[in-house]
Amino acid sequence: MGYTEPSKELVPQKPLGNLLGAANMFSILSQIFLVILFQVIAYFFLLQQLWFEPNQPSKDQGPESLVCWEATIIFYVSSFQYLILCITYSPGKPFRKPLITNGASEKSRFCF
Repeated sequence: MGYTEPSKELVPQKPLGNLLGAANMFSILSQIFLVILFQVIAYFFLLQQLWFEPNQPSKDQGPESLVCWEATIIFYVSSFQYLILCITYSPGKPFRKPLITNGASEKSRFCF
């Protein structure tokens, strides 16, 4: 997100001056709530699948016991949430160029 270049022309509008303002705090807190909500939904959706069997690691098992669906589903959901967060909170016009001009961000989204 940080590699998006500034806009070529100046505009008369000012950016938000207060980072702890009501609008910013509501936005961040609602995003945190949604992240937790969707991860919990994904976890309980996994538990409802007929094919799912929880991993019961034991002391005599090797590295195979580290593989578990619970961590995988949380990783996938949080990865897509990170991409959505980058798109949502990336300031575009009038202060910056569009997000699509950021090559590193585009490569990251393409890989996912």
